[in-house]
Amino acid sequence: MRRLRCCSLLVLICVVCLVTTCARPAPTPTPESDGSAKPVESSAPATLTPVPSPSPAYPGVYTGTPTLNPTPAGFSNDTGVESYVVQRGETLSLIAAVFGCTIEEIVAANGLPDENSIRAGQTLIIPTTATETGPVLKLIPDSELVYGPAYIHFDLEGFVAGQGGYLATYTEEVEGSLLTGAEIVQLVSQRFGVGPRVLLTLLELRAGWVTEPQPAVGARSPRPYGYPLGQVQSYHEGLFQQLSWAAVRL
Repeated sequence: MRRLRCCSLLVLICVVCLVTTCARPAPTPTPESDGSAKPVESSAPATLTPVPSPSPAYPGVYTGTPTLNPTPAGFSNDTGVESYVVQRGETLSLIAAVFGCTIEEIVAANGLPDENSIRAGQTLIIPTTATETGPVLKLIPDSELVYGPAYIHFDLEGFVAGQGGYLATYTEEVEGSLLTGAEIVQLVSQRFGVGPRVLLTLLELRAGWVTEPQPAVGARSPRPYGYPLGQVQSYHEGLFQQLSWAAVRL
């Protein structure tokens, strides 16, 4: 009996020692800030260095000299030929217009009796050498043709108003908005990337709208006011459509 009690007491002591060894101390609570702490002041305030404003990309006044176009590789004045198969409904005049030659040149190259002696499926020899070539000198600098930095300081509305022509008083409804002549030129320039001075030059050359207050129909070009550039089609009526038609082809 005594031996059993000693064993029980020994087991109890072992359990107490084991529990005491595994127990972890409770973490010490961190005192919360009461809001009385003062913010740390920086030793020296940051100093910003002012950045100078960039100068304009281009002053707007062209003072250079137009450069010569390089001679295209393989260019020669030798007579070249190209074969073409006539399609149904085509005429010799249409084929000549497509290839930039004359009807007489095609007739002579193929030994045709006349310009009507062609049929669908016939193979024609087409002279490909142009009889007229453009000038080597660039007539319009790229900086003028393209709506870019050269127009930074160009006051389009002020220029049109200063010329006192028909364009200065012209208005037209474009896409639901009533625009002045200068606004139409500006819109076409931005939409197609063509320099406004180029469009004004075309308008003055073809119709006199820039400098003439009342350009007489037939004095410079026999065309109505709705078609100042001469593209007389119902869907090209009005200044906006006329300038858009020209800008696509520049």
